[in-house]
Amino acid sequence: MALVKGLAAIVTGAATGIGRATALPPAAEGAQIIVSDSESKGDLETVSLIKKNGEAIFVAADVSKHTDVSALMQAEIDNMLKTGGHHRQFGVYCRTDRFSRFVAVCGY
Repeated sequence: MALVKGLAAIVTGAATGIGRATALPPAAEGAQIIVSDSESKGDLETVSLIKKNGEAIFVAADVSKHTDVSALMQAEIDNMLKTGGHHRQFGVYCRTDRFSRFVAVCGY
């Protein structure tokens, strides 16, 4: 059962490793994935892997920078509008002030 079919997801750190491993299952279930990473090494490979079974684009972003996060969100909006605007999103949402606290507490 494809619980995420037709949904859109932004997966940060998705160019390699755990981020890539996180992006592949929902893509195989029909989610549209925005692959994001602060480094582009591996980005095209991840997008290619996803495109074997689904849809993906890459957006370079360093999530510690507010301007990059804003650009990442804008890319999702643009992608949604381009594809008809019929997407719901899933994932974890966090206000900027709470995210900053999370980062401080976790020592990132």
